[in-house]
Amino acid sequence: MTIRLARTEDIEGIRALMKKYHRDTISDEDLFYASLVQFRDRFPLMLTFVNQINGRSENAHNNKARMETIGTFDFDDNHYFLMGIRTDAADSYIRKCII
Repeated sequence: MTIRLARTEDIEGIRALMKKYHRDTISDEDLFYASLVQFRDRFPLMLTFVNQINGRSENAHNNKARMETIGTFDFDDNHYFLMGIRTDAADSYIRKCII
């Protein structure tokens, strides 16, 4: 299996979205799905990791972003959840917003 990583300019695009739509004017869910839209043509999955001691972040990724916990790993004496979502999940979210 080959894992392709997002390029720096892709990440910068997400940061630009965050600046353009200040957190007070756009929901975290909308911001998350906007990032999925940017990635869906090039990547089948979006992956992230969350430190297991950060319950608030884990909750947000699982419940608001609807990411699934697909594994765990340890690094540098910390324990992490590996989380993922299919990028085509953006399609159903967009349809829901249009209707």
